[in-house]
Amino acid sequence: MKKINNGAAGLAIFLAVILLLTAPANAASDSSSNELKDITQIELGNQHALALDKNGTVWAWGNNFNGELGDGTIGFKSAAVAVFRDAAKIQAGSGYSMALRKDGTVWYWGSNGNGISGNDTFNEKVDISIISPTQVNNLSNVIDIASNQGHHLALKSDGKVWTWGSSDFGELGRIDLNTYKPEDYRKRISEAYVPKEVPGLRNIVSVHAGSFLSAAINSQGETWIWGHYYGWGSDMPKLLAPVKLDGVLAKKVAGTWEKTVVLCKDGTVWEIKKDLKLTKRLNAVTDISCGTFACAALSSDGTVSGLVSYYGEYQDPAPLSGISNVKLLAVQSLNQDQFMFVKSDGTLWTKVPFGSIAGNESVVDYYNQMNVPSKEMESKLRQVKKAITVELNGKTISLTTNPYIYKGVTFVPLRSTFNELGAKVEYVQGEMTISNANHILNLTIRQNEAFIDGRAVTLAYPPMIVNTMTMVPLRFVIEALDNKIEWHPDNRLITISSN
Repeated sequence: MKKINNGAAGLAIFLAVILLLTAPANAASDSSSNELKDITQIELGNQHALALDKNGTVWAWGNNFNGELGDGTIGFKSAAVAVFRDAAKIQAGSGYSMALRKDGTVWYWGSNGNGISGNDTFNEKVDISIISPTQVNNLSNVIDIASNQGHHLALKSDGKVWTWGSSDFGELGRIDLNTYKPEDYRKRISEAYVPKEVPGLRNIVSVHAGSFLSAAINSQGETWIWGHYYGWGSDMPKLLAPVKLDGVLAKKVAGTWEKTVVLCKDGTVWEIKKDLKLTKRLNAVTDISCGTFACAALSSDGTVSGLVSYYGEYQDPAPLSGISNVKLLAVQSLNQDQFMFVKSDGTLWTKVPFGSIAGNESVVDYYNQMNVPSKEMESKLRQVKKAITVELNGKTISLTTNPYIYKGVTFVPLRSTFNELGAKVEYVQGEMTISNANHILNLTIRQNEAFIDGRAVTLAYPPMIVNTMTMVPLRFVIEALDNKIEWHPDNRLITISSN
């Protein structure tokens, strides 16, 4: 047995633990309360997702390396965790999230590069992650929000629109380039990162955002757009101020990085072409959704049809196979199968490749130590689950990565638990020592042999690396340290009691 030396304390911060429990393989999915239900809105970022339920609770899962999940940690979540309360609307961008609270305030969390949260002025050196929901300054009485690719819109109860954030394509609609000299560049950009009113818009009832586009609609359906709305390259059109669309009474506007589509009140869908010309694309549509590279339409019969594929090409709208009874839709990509939807019964489903954004406790096993079949890793429908919670001596603990179950084994990160149990962790190049006043445990990545006080034992699952995090079998650890652990399948709860 190789002796573990001291050091590499920083690496130990990333230590997480696999909890081996003697629970049935299907224990996590037997109870209907284990899945998200009564969902009223869904949003997809590039690698994370949000869902809002009828009670105003915001649920989040997926990558969390910028704090975009908002649970106060940095690290992925492979199932849904509750992160915000009393929300009226949610938005998910690339590495960040936003929520409109029922009291009319706006909240932001995630990447704050250059101060896009609205709580800072422009600073090219600022790239601080906001890991918990933080209220956006200078905004109140807000009734609607929209956001995409770092630019944000807020509609106030007086019918006026405020914007802030990224402004490379005119998507804020309130910057007059003619009033600034070249030497005022930093002043102009700094002002962009503070919420301010868009001139000229009145009696607006909803706001919308494409990748680099903004839009506002009044009660009659009259629509104004600004920003980049069509094509790409040096000759792409940009609108620096709101321009009214003629010939449409809109319900919603959405867009990819180079296409914009409009859903009208009569259920028709139109593409906005260059020079603001409109081309009809589809009928009998109740909703549209666009990600960075794709758009899809939800029809009145509950089927979903693709509109725009990867390179901005329109495809012949045809229902996607295997999907029906849909009432809510969110799309990032069609070619790469990255979308989710709410069925008519209120349940939430994803269709994405195997991984944490699936929301059903899937994880990326870099060395395939769990021998996940390749067929299981393909895109398929998966129902989003609520994350397992962990209590230590009756107190819920915050985990960098949520617990998950695979083949009857529950995995959970427990660095904080070891600290509260009085255990010490040392980690050096895949070898680790976990100890307390009475015992010393030695484990090694991808090796089934471990040691308790120098005595060799065989593990059912070896320590491994999952989603860049080191995992070790916790039942072995917890019981070897003379503590107790229980699994409560009905409410997806793990309880640990220290002696």
